[in-house]
Amino acid sequence: MNSVFIFVPNTLDMDNIGFLEGFAKRIDDNLIFYVTSDKLLLEAGCTVGYCSSQTPYNMFTANDSEWLHVNNTTREFTINNINTQEYDDRFTIILYDIKAFSKCDITTFKLQKYGDQFNELRTALNKLSYKMVKPRFMILYIVFMFLIEKISEIFRKGKKICQYSSILLHSESSINTLKWIINSIQNSEIIPIKVYNTILSKVIDILIGFIALYIFFEYETIILKFLNDAAENIIYGLKNLLIFLMGSPIGLKLNYAFNTTLGTFFFYHIFLWKTFMQFIRPYLYSVFYILLFPASFGLSFQAAILDDLIKVCTIHVYCIYIYAARLYGLQINGLISLWRLFIGRKYNPLRNRIDSHQYSHNQLFIGTLGFTIFLFLLPTTLLYYVVFTVFRLVLKVLNLSLIYLRVLLQHLPIHSIVLWLIDSPLIAATIVISAKSEVDDIPVVLHATLKSLPLMHCIKSTTPSLNFEIPKIPWYQELKNIFIGKHL
Repeated sequence: MNSVFIFVPNTLDMDNIGFLEGFAKRIDDNLIFYVTSDKLLLEAGCTVGYCSSQTPYNMFTANDSEWLHVNNTTREFTINNINTQEYDDRFTIILYDIKAFSKCDITTFKLQKYGDQFNELRTALNKLSYKMVKPRFMILYIVFMFLIEKISEIFRKGKKICQYSSILLHSESSINTLKWIINSIQNSEIIPIKVYNTILSKVIDILIGFIALYIFFEYETIILKFLNDAAENIIYGLKNLLIFLMGSPIGLKLNYAFNTTLGTFFFYHIFLWKTFMQFIRPYLYSVFYILLFPASFGLSFQAAILDDLIKVCTIHVYCIYIYAARLYGLQINGLISLWRLFIGRKYNPLRNRIDSHQYSHNQLFIGTLGFTIFLFLLPTTLLYYVVFTVFRLVLKVLNLSLIYLRVLLQHLPIHSIVLWLIDSPLIAATIVISAKSEVDDIPVVLHATLKSLPLMHCIKSTTPSLNFEIPKIPWYQELKNIFIGKHL
């Protein structure tokens, strides 16, 4: 026999006469009555029954579906027009807190007992509570979404350029976030907590950004002088480092001619970069003040601008690292290939495997000579490669730190934490069911209350998904690339 459940507000007004607002539904072959208001209706609308001292058979015909009657004198529930052969005479009344369930936003009920039934109740209560509250500015929404789509299309077309600039990537992410917020508000019956978290995070981001801009304008001369000195110190620091490496660092005996050649080449590269910086310096201040416009949109934009400035100011370090990595990789691959010569092996590119091979005397002589040259030049190359690889790793860690800072500023769960601290029903999603009658009583009366989720579960459930992918570091592959000289 299938079961019958009746969900009734624990504050239902049963002292008067009127219609019960609600609906009936079948879930998993069970008949469920939902009373979705604790007030009685004077006129029949979306009703599921009636409350009076006597059963009003004249109001409901025999052809009507199942309906409830609540006796306002004895407080007894009766189900009419029910098929007794299909459903058991025994039914269960579940009393619930209508205020808590109508405000609840986290839907984890399906994992619990009566989960589907409670989820259906929560959805119905939210629609009834908010269907007349939220205005829909359709014209403004259409115009605004049209502009956002056009801006997003520009970013999509320039995707190859955007991937090299943090400020462009962050701007695209912000546009996508704004589009998600507008769609969520427009298409949802109730504004989700995820939207409140995102909006509040952006407000905090902008406030901190204004404080940072105020500090910048307050100490503008000092900060600009510091940035100029920092760029000069990077150049002079690299020059001193190259002078140190061109000598005998920590007593290493390096190939003098090769070491001098590499040091001179890198010196010339730094000289070109310094000349370029001196040439564009009069224009840098104008560009810097132009960048203050996106910086006014929050600290996350300022972090993206800082990331781009670091990349521009250290591009010569990156170039030197690439030169050293290519040279080191060439020598390592040469040594690996020539080592196979001594054991009579050869790489077969057609079958992608190592095959046996018989070398001639001339090939053995040339191969031995090349192996010796690569081997004795390797320590000098390795020294430059190790030093500038460390610089490259430091810059990558700094880049990832700024990315995580931007993500944190965009997804601060401040609203969720405050709701959890005040024990708001908005984040209550754990159902606690207690019996209000004996098991043998007919009907069985249960009382359902809501309990807040644990803090970490609440944060995970109310944190919006990212609109861009955070770069992940495959440490095994990165270490392998370092050893074989493949640039990071």
